[in-house]
Amino acid sequence: MTTLQLASWNTNGLNEPVKRAACLDLLHRNHIDIAFIQESHLKTLVVQRFANRQYHVAAFASVDSKTRGSLIVLKRSLPITILEKFGTEDGRISYIKSIIAGCRIAFISVYAPNQLEPLFFTALSEILIEMHDFAIIMGADMNAVIDPVLDRSGPACHCSHSQSSLSTSLSKFISDFSLIDVFRVINPTVRQYSFYSNRHKTYSRIDYILTSSSISEIHHAAISPTPLSDHSIVLAKLTLPNTPTKAARWHFNTTLVKNEEYCTYFRSEFSKFVAENIGSVGDPRIFWYALKGCIRNISIAFASHLNKSRLAKIDDLENKLTSLELQQQLSFSEARKQSIEVTKTELNSLLRLRAEFLIHKTRRTYYFQGPRPSHLLSLRLKQSEKFTNITAIRSESSQTI
Repeated sequence: MTTLQLASWNTNGLNEPVKRAACLDLLHRNHIDIAFIQESHLKTLVVQRFANRQYHVAAFASVDSKTRGSLIVLKRSLPITILEKFGTEDGRISYIKSIIAGCRIAFISVYAPNQLEPLFFTALSEILIEMHDFAIIMGADMNAVIDPVLDRSGPACHCSHSQSSLSTSLSKFISDFSLIDVFRVINPTVRQYSFYSNRHKTYSRIDYILTSSSISEIHHAAISPTPLSDHSIVLAKLTLPNTPTKAARWHFNTTLVKNEEYCTYFRSEFSKFVAENIGSVGDPRIFWYALKGCIRNISIAFASHLNKSRLAKIDDLENKLTSLELQQQLSFSEARKQSIEVTKTELNSLLRLRAEFLIHKTRRTYYFQGPRPSHLLSLRLKQSEKFTNITAIRSESSQTI
């Protein structure tokens, strides 16, 4: 048995390229297989911009203005067969009917209105009724709490009539379709929230991952704050049958040549290798192949160390932000609020640098693989490599080795 990693997230807009890259990177770092996105604010013509080498948009609902928006985002390596996909014209509901690992599952992303609209839950119910032969996995921003006591900070009696009506409609909807609130299965009594309202000065848990009772065992569910949106991301881990994985392929990170630390490390290690192995074989071609292997090993070792240290820093800041948010939810403090803002700023800076690198990497990939005359030339040169021999290497001092 393997697992399926899920995320439901109100991103509060994805029109900025750097933010799109940072959000996709966050999904990748959390090993997300399927993401339910709300409030993408992407128009129909630009929805597919929320994609990279790891992820693509499988279904969407959008409008002609930069508001609302609901997406189903899939990992490209996920072995899934899509039978049907759909998005409503109001930009609130998108879904796919699929077969994954032999299971018939419908994945639904929902962005509910923040004021009671009776027809909304009626329309959503009609969609689920048509999926009677599919198991349901839904990621949603319902703009309503299920339990006013556990899911909202402050006294429950302070809820408005509209909020109470939304909660009642949501609870009835979940009960009618026997859906399970994944977070509450793992955290039955935990008071943790996904959204802070500046207007009402209250925290609430309005973002959910809901599943049919027939879904396999739930291993993990959590709410993780992020500076990329005013909503926290909801994460879950479910059991699914075995799914094959693709082997990764290594490519040289060209940005390393701009890193002074790497250049110093490379010169030192490369010089050692040449000094220890020069003259060890009679055929220069064998020595050249060994040099290429040395360059590859040096680059992999340094890039791996650099990436791990940067990711560790990001993880530390995310954990610190989560801790501060939890403390702030329990006891509001202006000093802690400032600390949260400083942490978010530092984390945003790191995420932006990483996002810019990913954009650079994507552009480089499209450049080298794009259709152009020089690409044809490079292909022909590559085909002729086997007929090219390097008989000698000349050093900087003009010495032939």
